[in-house]
Amino acid sequence: MFEDAVRILEHHTANVHHLDRTLFVHLLGTYNLLKSKGKPEYICLAGLFHSIYETEYFEFASMFTRQQVKTLIGEQAESIVYEFCNTVPRTTNLLERHGNWPDQLYADLLDVDIAQMVEQGYYNDTIKTMEAIRKHLVIRD
Repeated sequence: MFEDAVRILEHHTANVHHLDRTLFVHLLGTYNLLKSKGKPEYICLAGLFHSIYETEYFEFASMFTRQQVKTLIGEQAESIVYEFCNTVPRTTNLLERHGNWPDQLYADLLDVDIAQMVEQGYYNDTIKTMEAIRKHLVIRD
């Protein structure tokens, strides 16, 4: 699953500019960071595709449908990606838990957001607060 997802993702994002590099590099870096933290594969795959539907912070001409993403990374990972991309304003909603998320989905969203921000070189009070919230959620890791 991973190899096919990476190959297709690279094809569609290797030429999309994201900060000082490509979107593909950021997405793969987020996957690798989650993997290095020992997160389950579905969360790592959600990190790999975390902004594929575009977000409030990053827009590009995504050509992926939900079904295509489900086929590539699985339904559980895709549901995290979909929620991540459509939570607006994401940072405020995650910090204040404005979404009606079960604890596991909330923890997964926090994991992906923390990883993608750290991957970009951010480490600030927002991330520290998210890490503290995540630490106190009693769920599986």
